[in-house]
Amino acid sequence: TDKSERKKKECQICGKEVVKLIRHMKVHYELKPFKCENCGKEFKRKQNLTEHQIIHTEAMPFQCENCDKSFKRKWELTIHQRIHSGVNLHKCEFCNKTFNQSSDLSKHIRTHTGAKPYKCELCDKSFSITSHLSRHTRTHTGAKPYKCDLCEKSFNQSSTLTRHLTTHTRVKSFKCGICGITFSRTNHLTKHIKVPPTIKNKMNSKKMGNAISC
Repeated sequence: TDKSERKKKECQICGKEVVKLIRHMKVHYELKPFKCENCGKEFKRKQNLTEHQIIHTEAMPFQCENCDKSFKRKWELTIHQRIHSGVNLHKCEFCNKTFNQSSDLSKHIRTHTGAKPYKCELCDKSFSITSHLSRHTRTHTGAKPYKCDLCEKSFNQSSTLTRHLTTHTRVKSFKCGICGITFSRTNHLTKHIKVPPTIKNKMNSKKMGNAISC
């Protein structure tokens, strides 16, 4: 008899025979003892926590053999490789658009149906995507899992943290295609674009005049 067969124990809840009974019981009791120190997310298995922690680093260990792209997680690489193979498995019945993952198709279909299956337990709002529900829930709980490594500030959205980081780096990545002025935030660029060209010219002339006088 195989040693692994001798070690198997029966689960009293589902009747399944497993080698590691304690780990299996976590499935039933939803125990998540492994917590990420960076964002607070909890996991049932240590391996899942280890895989998750990569997203908080700059590491990109999974590289595509067909191009120069790299990914943090193996499943991201697997999905990407379908681009090279031309495989699109899941097709929308409304518009014939195809997707690599069934979950992406499900999200897309809700743009046609307007379905919002994810309901907030604290109010009557519903959402079409789980990430939108999670973001909304933080408005009730006050949770701010996204922490700045350069100061002590925390934020409830990753996009807000990204915007905040520009206050440290002063990087102005958003450039106006008309006059060349750069901005650190997209909303500042959007406001600038709405300004009439005649006023922009006056603003630029005034800046140049100040520079010459200096």
